[in-house]
Amino acid sequence: MLLLLSPDFIASDYCCKEMEIALQREAAGQARVVPIIGRPCDWRRLKVQANQALPKDGKPVADAGHEQGHRDATWVQVEDGMRRVLKAMRSGR
Repeated sequence: MLLLLSPDFIASDYCCKEMEIALQREAAGQARVVPIIGRPCDWRRLKVQANQALPKDGKPVADAGHEQGHRDATWVQVEDGMRRVLKAMRSGR
């Protein structure tokens, strides 16, 4: 399950409830939860902070900037991270 984190996500009771359900399913071995940091927000105070966030170092995609395709490169980092997660899931890790 992908969680696209932003201030709006954190402020949404619905999204936070869905995140709790996702984390419960992950704890039960039924899902994998991957936080994607879309915009700057205080995501490290959430329970999902224990999960490996994307992009690298939990830096928001929105902070990548527009110069020379930096934002595109950041989305490629997210894609690469998701490939690693899927590979690990297929191998049972």
